Amino acid sequence: WSLGFGVIRSKIHYSLLIACCSLLVALPHLRTKVVTLLLSNLVPKSPMKKYSRVFKYIRQYKSEAFLYILFIVLSIIFSLISLGMLFPFLEMIFNADKPELTGFAGNSENATVVFIRDLLAESITERGKEGTLALICGFIVISVFFKNLFLYLAYRVLNPLKNKIVNRLRDGIYEKILHLPF
Repeated sequence: WSLGFGVIRSKIHYSLLIACCSLLVALPHLRTKVVTLLLSNLVPKSPMKKYSRVFKYIRQYKSEAFLYILFIVLSIIFSLISLGMLFPFLEMIFNADKPELTGFAGNSENATVVFIRDLLAESITERGKEGTLALICGFIVISVFFKNLFLYLAYRVLNPLKNKIVNRLRDGIYEKILHLPF
């Protein structure tokens, strides 16, 4: 009889459910109304309503939340850049006998890939393969450094923000408890 919802647990709820079922059998014209009423109480409400209560505590800290989002986005961008530069690096190592980039990067028509391919081909002619590999390695190290820096800054902003919001929630609960009747 728990219906998998975990709502009907006590004997009082169980006896109310049996009484409602016996009424449904006796009065079939009320069946749809009672079933709708029971299901509306058993089906969970929208989860966004729960989050909207928490979001009203964040309103006071908009600037910190904006900084957190900005640092996370910058961390993601530098993470993608560092991963994206691994492909030309590996291609230059494993295709050392060919003078230009081949494979996926050589056949792509994407403007970004074409720009990076042309930039690397120009760098190969100017600096040679070893100089271009050193340039790619330096670029990967710098982008990983900035990714970690922005991730650190994001967590540095998030932790005090999280503590402030939790303290405001605790204060709100404490105020509600103080105003409860005895």
